[in-house]
Amino acid sequence: FIEYPARLVAHDKIYDLALYRMSGNPPKDALKFSEHEARMGESVFAVGYPLSSLWQKVSFGKVGNTDIWPRTAEIRHMELDMAACPGNSGGPLLNESGEVVGIVSSVIFEGGEDRCTHFTFAISSRYAKKVIDDFIRFGRARHALIGITMKYSKYDNKWLPAIETVKADGPAKRAGLQAGDIILSISGRQIWTTMDVKRIILEQTIAGENITLRIVRDGEERAITVIVAEKLNNEP
Repeated sequence: FIEYPARLVAHDKIYDLALYRMSGNPPKDALKFSEHEARMGESVFAVGYPLSSLWQKVSFGKVGNTDIWPRTAEIRHMELDMAACPGNSGGPLLNESGEVVGIVSSVIFEGGEDRCTHFTFAISSRYAKKVIDDFIRFGRARHALIGITMKYSKYDNKWLPAIETVKADGPAKRAGLQAGDIILSISGRQIWTTMDVKRIILEQTIAGENITLRIVRDGEERAITVIVAEKLNNEP
């Protein structure tokens, strides 16, 4: 294989993504991000250097659940039925058209880290592209933050996401949100689970944007506008 010198443009510690700029005379052709998210059951393949191999290896598989939130991660992952090993993480996940639909991020090992496994996870290309676009434009990833933790509360015979705590100096506190508020929708998008809230804030919202949360407090529906802040690398 051919090596090219490169310098680090930006690195995000929260999601462990980095952008490098190659110098010299690198290839002009680059992989393109798919305009569509991978679907459950879609055929995909990954390219990498598993188990410190000197040669690229290709693994084929299928997309499983596209809405997985691992306990050790802060963003949505997709589950893959595909063999992967150390050396695959960080590599592209591609569809049958050769477009990037994700980035292989982690595996669950059985029997030691010197083996391959079918318990594989990838970051969605939608989120990876958002982070990379931020790297190019701002030199850092600008993650959205409203400053709440969540739980579930019962309302109208349904268990819905509710605010458990509000960060003292965060956007939610400044907007007037309170612990116990039940979230019905965000900017017109109906909310059923805490994952819906995370998905909208992390993937579809940018720092500085105004969003409207329709909430229930003391049995009364209210609309509260929150100015989204930027989450820094060292923030919990």
